Amino acid sequence: MQAVMQIDDKLQLLIDIDDVIAFTRLGKATIYRKMQKKSKLYDASFPRPVDVGVKSNLWRYEDIKAWVSNRPMRSAA
Repeated sequence: MQAVMQIDDKLQLLIDIDDVIAFTRLGKATIYRKMQKKSKLYDASFPRPVDVGVKSNLWRYEDIKAWVSNRPMRSAA
């Protein structure tokens, strides 16, 4: 599900968990663990979903794109 919503006076593309999985190449459980402070995988830099008043979580596309761009590259060796 993709949605365009007005947030903070800007139109922003919001993406659902399936799109976050595709962009980050992380599993669903890993994504949610990155947001849990008690988890060993906690990552304070990982974008949080936006509260849009729906039952599913939606993330700003630009936030996910920036997070992926700032991740260190892993070597293929």
